[in-house]
Amino acid sequence: MKQADIAYNKKPLLFKKCKTNSYPDSKRCTYIRNYKNKLIRCKNNIINDNEDICFKHEDSPNIYWDSYIELLEKLNKTK
Repeated sequence: MKQADIAYNKKPLLFKKCKTNSYPDSKRCTYIRNYKNKLIRCKNNIINDNEDICFKHEDSPNIYWDSYIELLEKLNKTK
């Protein structure tokens, strides 16, 4: 995702997902899902600039959000 952020910041109009294999952080869905006991963020593109989720998760409750935030806080404390 870091490479996608750099590429998007340089030339946003020419950004292609296929070159970086990910969307930049600002354009990526914030829905958290549990995949093989790991909390990961959705990899889809957001609906528009006013939203922070993709079409797939538009009506889905984000049940793992609190657990994800707790995990991030624990990781930041250990650094």
